[in-house]
Amino acid sequence: MNIEPNWTVTNQGPWQLIYNDTSIISLSQTIGTTSTEGKVFAGTQEECEAERVRLALPWASDVVVNPEYQLIHKDGIILYYSFANSEIPQTDGISFLGTHDECEEEITRLNLTWLD
Repeated sequence: MNIEPNWTVTNQGPWQLIYNDTSIISLSQTIGTTSTEGKVFAGTQEECEAERVRLALPWASDVVVNPEYQLIHKDGIILYYSFANSEIPQTDGISFLGTHDECEEEITRLNLTWLD
């Protein structure tokens, strides 16, 4: 059973899958009342697991909000641009860490280009 969001208070169960548009918040057996801003799917454990698979959303703990990026450049050329926690190749250049937007602003500010 799907229950609409906006601070849902429910005692439906016995299991509840709580999620939003981007991630799974929890999947647990309920005891008492649940209050959440998320969407709630209530049913058996098997029904909740099937709904979790159908939604194909990551767990909230796996979602990184505003990840940090690394930009490496030299002589006006972008040598590397990716997530900061990625495997970074050994390269000689100026390194800049920031959000995606900050890196894009740095590329524009310095008029950087990709190597052809």
